[in-house]
Formats: sequence, structure tokens, C-alpha cells
Amino acid sequence: MKRYAHGHRGTLQRRLFLWFGGALLLVALLVAAIAHFSQQRDATGFTTAADFVAARFAERWEQDAALQALADELAATINVEIEVRDLDELVARSGSCGDHALRASVRRGGEVVGEIRVCKRHRRAEVIRGAGLIGLFLFGLWLIAGQIAKRLSRSLQETAELAEKIGGGDFSARLEEHHHDPAEVRTLKNALNQMARRVEAHAEDQKLLLASVSHEIRTPLGHARLLIDHARDHGLDERYAGELEDEVLAIDDLVGQLLAGGKLDAIGTELREVDGAAIARRALEAFDESDLSADDDVQLRADPTLLLRALTNLIRNARDHGGGLRSVTVTGSDDEVCFLVRDHGDGLTNEELAQLVAPYARKGGPDRRGLDNADSRGSLGLGLSLTARIARAHDGTLSAESGDLVLRLPRSGPRASPNVT
Repeated sequence: MKRYAHGHRGTLQRRLFLWFGGALLLVALLVAAIAHFSQQRDATGFTTAADFVAARFAERWEQDAALQALADELAATINVEIEVRDLDELVARSGSCGDHALRASVRRGGEVVGEIRVCKRHRRAEVIRGAGLIGLFLFGLWLIAGQIAKRLSRSLQETAELAEKIGGGDFSARLEEHHHDPAEVRTLKNALNQMARRVEAHAEDQKLLLASVSHEIRTPLGHARLLIDHARDHGLDERYAGELEDEVLAIDDLVGQLLAGGKLDAIGTELREVDGAAIARRALEAFDESDLSADDDVQLRADPTLLLRALTNLIRNARDHGGGLRSVTVTGSDDEVCFLVRDHGDGLTNEELAQLVAPYARKGGPDRRGLDNADSRGSLGLGLSLTARIARAHDGTLSAESGDLVLRLPRSGPRASPNVT
């Protein structure tokens, strides 16, 4: 067995062995003691009582009334049940003995004239006392088992809570190590705490990497747009300048999609209270759109960066593949906030949407069912796929209702915020 260097309290296996071993030893001793005293009483006391009773009955053998009176007297005095028989039939009885009764012969003048059967009378008080002792012993075992179960369940509950916190993005969570924990539990807690520290460090590295990538890629893209404007001023054909600018914007959008996906993979959602209408308005302003209808109360707990990305993708999909954006509507109910994006296209079914949310999905044709087709200048097909992932990360849904795309998110945010794939 592996030895753990965690003090002198021993392993959980050793504790269980000692506790239950001691309990079983106590049971064995108790059973042995009961069996021993029962045998002694049966072997000596009952034999002596039977011989004594037989001698008393021999003195009054031919007096039937006296035999019955003696049977009643002896039964009450020595707490037994007695049956008296001659060679042919029952003569007197006080109680009833079964086949396991102790038997003794009644002799007169050296001859056997009858037989008595003697058996112990089971008193209710003794039965109650025995049942009470057994119940008390079982209660003690229950207390011992309860303490073991309590300690084990507490450690398991703490472990489950740590896993839930880490899954929810709280990478600073740790398990408290108690000195009375068994060695295996302390080893498990130490391993989980080390894992949480590594996850926290990895998440911080990923945040730094994402920020660096965003800066290092988008900075030259911004310079490229300035150079395009400068080239326009120096006579570059407007058609070429427009195409160059569109390509730069497409690259910038692709970088944003990849960074948002990387954030989901590495960090998960970073929740805060946000105004759903304000986020939708920002998404519309990026496309110089303004047709927004919103309820007064559309507050929810969400990751603002990811929610903005999801709405941007839905609006771009409507503009590029739905014949143009018609409107964005934000409504709130008791439990959720709903973002409805309408366009001028033919509409989608949920079956078609299920195909289009697959990463890198491409379908030919000029209509909106041909999401990310050749007309989209080589897009990798990440838009709706990323939007669906963002919805799942918030315990929400992306669906097609009457042909329009609807993003539903719970007001209270997700129960946990695991990395979503």
C-alpha cells in the first residue's frame, strides 16, 4: 500500500478497518457471551430443575388434583412450563412445551411411571430488554457509520463545489485542507488545488495572449485602412480602394470571430449586468443601422463582449444573406431576454439552421441559405456557429422562428460557465 506523508492520523482505509473491525469484534464478544451463558443455564440450571421437578411429582403421582396443583406451583416458582404424562396420556400441565423441551423420567420404586417435560418460559420483559440491547447496539453502529459518511460526503461536496466554481470561471477557488481529513482526502484536495492554480495561470496566460494577438493583428489592419485612405487621396481608383477596404474589414471581422471563439475555449463567459438594448444598439451602429425596438427592462447577466459579437453576427447574416436587415427587436420576460433579428429574405427553418451552425459550413447559391458561400469572399463560416456557441455558454438558445433568427438568453445568466464547444 502506498504510504502518504500526511501525519500520524493514518489513511481512510485504516480508519475504516479499525472502526468496523472494533464494531465486529464487539458483536462477536457479545454473541459469544450470550451463547455461553445460555448454554450454561440450559446445561446446569435446567437439568437440575427437571430432576427436582420429577422427584416432587413422584411423591404425589397417584393424586391427579395434587399433580395439577404442583405443576402450577412449580411453574410459577421457577418460571418454567411443565407437562406431566404417564405412560399413556397427559396427566397435568401448566403451559405448553414443544419438541425441544427438557425431559425427565418420573420413578416410583425404581420403575418409570411417567415423564415430565420442562421448558423455559419466555417473559415479555426479557424479550423487550433483549430487543432494547440489540437496538442500542445497532444505534451505536449507525452513529459510527453516520460519522464516517458525514466526513466523506463533506469532502465530496467540497470537491463538487470547487469543480463548479472553476467551471463557472472562478479560477481562484481553492479547497480548505482540514487536519482531521483522512490522508487520501488531503491528497485529493492538494491535487485539486494544484490543478486550480494551473488552470488559473493558464487562463491568465490566455487572456494576455488574446489581448496581444488582438493588438498585434488589428494594429496593422488599422494602418492598412489609413494607407488605403491615403492612396485614395493620391489618385487610387475608387473601385480598387473599396475592394481593398472590404478585404481589410473582412480580415478584421475574422480576427474578431477567432478571438471570441478563443475566449470561449480558454476563459468562458465573464458575466456582468448589461443592458440588452444598449448592446443591440452598439451592434447596429457598427453597420450604420438604427432600426431598433426594445422594451424598457431588458437587463440580464451576460458577457458583453460575447453578446455584442453574437448580435453582430446575426445582423451581418441578415445583411449579407437575408436580403438586408429589416429590424432588431429586444423584449424581456420574467426569465429571459429575447433578441429577434428580421430580414427581407425567404427565411430559415430550424433544420436548415442546424446545418448552418456547424463550423466551416458552406452551401452554394446566392440566397441566405447559402450562408458563407462564394459571395461572402471566402468566409470560414464561423458566424452562426459562434453565435450558437455563445448562446449555449449563457444557457440560452439560437433558433429560427417564422423564418427569423431569435437569440434567447436567461436574465440570471448561466448556472455555470464552462468552456463551450
